Amino acid sequence: MVVNRANFAALVGVSLNTVTSWLAEGMPTVERPGPGTREFSLDTVACIKWIIARAKGDAKAGGGNTLGDARTRIKEAEAALKELTLQERRQELISVADASRLTEEAYAVVKSRLRAIPGNLAQKLSIISDSNTIEREIKKEINSALEAISGG
Repeated sequence: MVVNRANFAALVGVSLNTVTSWLAEGMPTVERPGPGTREFSLDTVACIKWIIARAKGDAKAGGGNTLGDARTRIKEAEAALKELTLQERRQELISVADASRLTEEAYAVVKSRLRAIPGNLAQKLSIISDSNTIEREIKKEINSALEAISGG
């Protein structure tokens, strides 16, 4: 259920100032105030989970304002960066630019093969009157295009 700050405060039995403080500490929101709105929108389930995690001392829940919590976050970030670097060395990752280029090239092949189907079939089908034969020829041409696209 999505509610505003006042309704959430009433729901969990705390003051509006407490909810405001939790938001400053990182309690999750569905929507933050912006140009068109002056109020937070809060997902009650996500916020209550955050409060429970925070009460258990989970630094990721947003209670992480201590020096120890900051050090933990730095170590986690460094470990994640090392993992990414290792994956890159193993060539398990590619850049967004390379992925984009490869996708564009694949789509160009698909587009080209699909656009060629009518031209490939026009003359052949113009002399055929049997609908079953026409259907077989169309399927054959489509399958040929799909095989060429998939590299098979």
